[in-house]
Amino acid sequence: MARIQRYRVEDLIALPRPTLVAVILGIVLSAGLLFPAEASAEVFESRFLRFSLPEGWKCDLEGSDYVCEPPHPKGQKLSMIFVLAAKYPNDSDNLPSYMEELKRNKSMTNGSSLVDGPKIDSDISGISWVEATHFESEIKGYYTIYMATVSNELAVLVTFSVRKNEYQQFKDLVRPCIESLEVKKNWRTQQSTPNKK
Repeated sequence: MARIQRYRVEDLIALPRPTLVAVILGIVLSAGLLFPAEASAEVFESRFLRFSLPEGWKCDLEGSDYVCEPPHPKGQKLSMIFVLAAKYPNDSDNLPSYMEELKRNKSMTNGSSLVDGPKIDSDISGISWVEATHFESEIKGYYTIYMATVSNELAVLVTFSVRKNEYQQFKDLVRPCIESLEVKKNWRTQQSTPNKK
């Protein structure tokens, strides 16, 4: 068994500078392993999906979808919103079909809506997702990032929408959320039922 070196404050002051730095670094690293820092992001977890939320965000079940919102005064119009939906897949629920669907114009104002993609993000928690960004496809004056996949016998769609003037900063806020998306393998043993469409 390795011997643990113990130091008193008086001993540390007398140590040569390189040794003192090594001891302090060892203490800091040991503390980090024993007491890991809490992540500032919150984790949302439904029966079928888990992902990181920006700090302070909350998700509620509305009908068959989860709607996630930032903290805001009651009655204030939201500048951003996330929506999560899942269903049992049918024959048209596959990545090539999602690519085709997300290539189509979805504009509410007859303009061109596609901003970026569609593309395959091939390694988000070990599965592939189709990603595309559209403008005014869900909400007038808002950008929406679509994330869609089929995994573990579920078709999952997550949308991240933001008001036009906040889009650039929103991309940085939402990227960790996207990269943390995880379709649960054990969703069948959980309590609620995904949307059947």
